[in-house]
Amino acid sequence: MGMSSSQARLLNLTARMHQIEYKAAKLEAQKLQMANESRRVYEDYLNALDASKVQKKFLTTRGAVSYVDATYNNLIGQKIYDNKIYMLTDFATGKVYTSEMYKHAYECSNGSLDGFLTTLNSLSSNSSDSYTSISTVEDLLALSESSGNYRLDADLVLPDWEGITNFSGIFDGNG
Repeated sequence: MGMSSSQARLLNLTARMHQIEYKAAKLEAQKLQMANESRRVYEDYLNALDASKVQKKFLTTRGAVSYVDATYNNLIGQKIYDNKIYMLTDFATGKVYTSEMYKHAYECSNGSLDGFLTTLNSLSSNSSDSYTSISTVEDLLALSESSGNYRLDADLVLPDWEGITNFSGIFDGNG
């Protein structure tokens, strides 16, 4: 006794559906494996950063300058008024690397520590809700000729990046 054509067709469709489900499960497993590998690579990167020794310069409570050996982990733990301070100095060139927020606070401080801390505190107290979200390439490209506080909320791919012109404000890359 043979199958009717509709039964054969149903059997064929069911087999194809199972193949598609199998391929989807296989892709999901590959995606998880890549995510785990990416996490491991990032952890290796952070461990390598932590293994790199640098000298940290800081002000003591009496205003004296002191140096200690530092690692990545204890650099990111330094705080002033609950603000994390990230500044690195390349002693070979004399360049200081820091975030846009700290650069802006320094530029507004007229060279005084009190002015810097006051500006920094006002920026950080307003920072949580005063950023405009950037989540598309179009949003990012629209920053040219603009000013304000912006936060990148998505990883973007820009094949022919030419940069942003005449921007003023704070751009938070958000990690």
